[in-house]
Amino acid sequence: MGRLRAQRWTPTDPEAVARYKKVAEERVVKGQAAPTQQRVRPVTNFPFPRSWEAAERSAALWLVRHGHSGARVTSGGADGGIDVVGPTVVGQVKHHGKPIGAPDIQRLAGAASAPRYRGRTRVFFSTRGFTPQALRAGQELGVQLFAHAGSDWRRVV
Repeated sequence: MGRLRAQRWTPTDPEAVARYKKVAEERVVKGQAAPTQQRVRPVTNFPFPRSWEAAERSAALWLVRHGHSGARVTSGGADGGIDVVGPTVVGQVKHHGKPIGAPDIQRLAGAASAPRYRGRTRVFFSTRGFTPQALRAGQELGVQLFAHAGSDWRRVV
């Protein structure tokens, strides 16, 4: 599929929005960088993910749309707890039925301290939010925490 041309993009054109989302999601799934937009405000609708795979794709796409170009979902296997990675960001995504606790934040901080991730922004995405202990751990360890809020990811720490 060819690239979408910036001059053909109009934010009110639902077909263009659907084409852009499809191309971006396909590239994130394949581990490639999602297409970037020039001169256009990105679409910010991220419906609630129904699976852990969808949550990872949604988080990677959100990161790309918010300035972390090249962010992608890591391939399966022993990823050391890292679910999304990019040149400027490293993070984990959890799709659980309850809020995330401090131990998960601490594990991400440990995995993200590896030399290959040095200097990257640490992020943690949760579809069910965080416990008060996790919020404190995020602040102490320098991990940005994001929870899904209806139709978008929102930063909580």
